[in-house]
Amino acid sequence: MRVSKSWFSFALIALTTFTMPARSFADTYQILNLQTDQNGAFFYGMNAAGAVVISYDLGSPCPPSTNPCYQTYVGGLPTGGLTATPPSLVYDNGTPCTPTLPSGESALFASCNNGRVAFTGYLTPGQVMPDVYTGPTSNPSAVTLPPTGENGGDNFIFINSQGDVVWDDVYQEEFFEAIDLSTSPVPEPTSLVLLGSGALAALAAARRRLFR
Repeated sequence: MRVSKSWFSFALIALTTFTMPARSFADTYQILNLQTDQNGAFFYGMNAAGAVVISYDLGSPCPPSTNPCYQTYVGGLPTGGLTATPPSLVYDNGTPCTPTLPSGESALFASCNNGRVAFTGYLTPGQVMPDVYTGPTSNPSAVTLPPTGENGGDNFIFINSQGDVVWDDVYQEEFFEAIDLSTSPVPEPTSLVLLGSGALAALAAARRRLFR
């Protein structure tokens, strides 16, 4: 029995596809209003799952004799109550960076993490107030993040390795979080191995038939 070259090509393409590392970036976000940035509230940190910790450094609303204190937000809602010590999380805040923008655009503050950037700045002619933007480092102005009809933050912006962004909107005096709603899961390593092994087995079987 003869097997066409096109069948071999298909098998090789399938093997390559299933064994190559896959990675995609979402461009859809859920915007969450965390809380006011007044009363000595400051961003403390976030983790890769999107949990955000806010610290209160001026006493209120900390319990008596507790300063600072900390509040964790999950899904935009406070959880676990105020604590006297920071939650034991693996913090994933990104690092300050300088995005490369086209002529006429400018960034005020920026943070990079895992191939993505989030920044505040000005991208359009005549723009009076800065907005918040995010996207792959190769296209940093791909998504505008401020709440509908509002201006974005001026400073204090952070991004975790999953693309979630937190910023302090100093004009509204509130913290916001943008949750990356990527719905394209990368196959688990075990699944990739099984798929790759299956493609190899099919290729080997066809080869034996061809050269009998």
